[in-house]
Amino acid sequence: MPISHAQERRVKAKANKEAGVVLDASGKAKKPDQVNVNCRLCSLSLRVTKRNVEMVTHCEAKHPKNSFEDCFPGQTHE
Repeated sequence: MPISHAQERRVKAKANKEAGVVLDASGKAKKPDQVNVNCRLCSLSLRVTKRNVEMVTHCEAKHPKNSFEDCFPGQTHE
């Protein structure tokens, strides 16, 4: 006898829970919260990404006399 739709959902939910997938109220996978960091010199809020291109561009354009580390201490860039 095939399993019911409700049982199928429970099996899928259990597998997702074991895999660490977090779902919102509508059943869709939640995106991780985005982290923002403020520039220490001008308090502009920028998103943290893998390469931090926006932060580097901000430092070069707005604070050319200061280093990246002065603007965003503890962050890395490529």
